[in-house]
Amino acid sequence: MKRGIVLLFVVVLVSTLDAQIIHDPNDALYRDIDLWAVQGYITESLPMVRPYPAQLLDVLLSQVIDRGSEAAGIKARRYRDAMLPGSRPVH
Repeated sequence: MKRGIVLLFVVVLVSTLDAQIIHDPNDALYRDIDLWAVQGYITESLPMVRPYPAQLLDVLLSQVIDRGSEAAGIKARRYRDAMLPGSRPVH
């Protein structure tokens, strides 16, 4: 019984770790945000410490969707859709 509970805990922990895209400071999202800031699609000054709060990421991605190229807008929409509640099993 104890072994089953530990196994269940490990499975839940592992399944939630890969769902945290915004919490990984080395994720491609942050490289793209840096690139978009250099290209002028983002007008906000970026904080020095990562990961950024979800609310700030929403603002930054919205700016890219509004001001960026078509390819940048599509990519930003994908990131934003992945951050929406309910888009992953655990958010």
